[in-house]
Amino acid sequence: MAVFRHILPIMTSNTDYLLPSIHPSYARLLVAHLRNLGTEPSELFKGNSLSWVSLLESQSFISFEQFRRLLERAQLKALEADDRLPLELGISSISQASSHGPLGYGALAAPTVKDTFELVRKMIATRIAIISIESDVMEGQTIFRVVEKFDLDSLRLFVSIVLLSSFVDLIAKTTGVNNTAITVKLPLAELPHPDAYQQKFPNVTFSLNSQHLELVI
Repeated sequence: MAVFRHILPIMTSNTDYLLPSIHPSYARLLVAHLRNLGTEPSELFKGNSLSWVSLLESQSFISFEQFRRLLERAQLKALEADDRLPLELGISSISQASSHGPLGYGALAAPTVKDTFELVRKMIATRIAIISIESDVMEGQTIFRVVEKFDLDSLRLFVSIVLLSSFVDLIAKTTGVNNTAITVKLPLAELPHPDAYQQKFPNVTFSLNSQHLELVI
């Protein structure tokens, strides 16, 4: 049995949620999605130190708190029920490899799924610094574990589903196969609209109440 594990340093300050930690492209994609649903972008930035103009003009990372406020406004403005927004975004461009810039293109060029996820593990902080990724190989199964660097709280469902969508997209494009069987352990007590999520991810077996988001391939 071969085992390898990589753990990145964990943030410990209770103000880490205010530090720049998320690439602005994800916020722009979120706004674009809501704009397509008929929401005026300026409506999404009320009560936020971030603005639509600054988001368009700057390549600087935004903070977890800025993104959280933006997402909460997006959920209020979404045409669908609030808790379907992560699933909607999972289907949208935010989960596509091209949304992750050089990291996404590099991952797609990797020769194997293992190499793809190893690159993601090493380089994830260049896109989002609120999580780290560990990887284990045990008895022919590979486990990718997403570790929160601090309590994601209301963003946990959103982050889990968007990451899952991105991982499934990477596996399909790397292997050329769309029906790879995956077990996904979610750090959630319940999954809203489980039938909708199962329809979106027909080859995924979900389990709940995990300490971390884990993919077992």
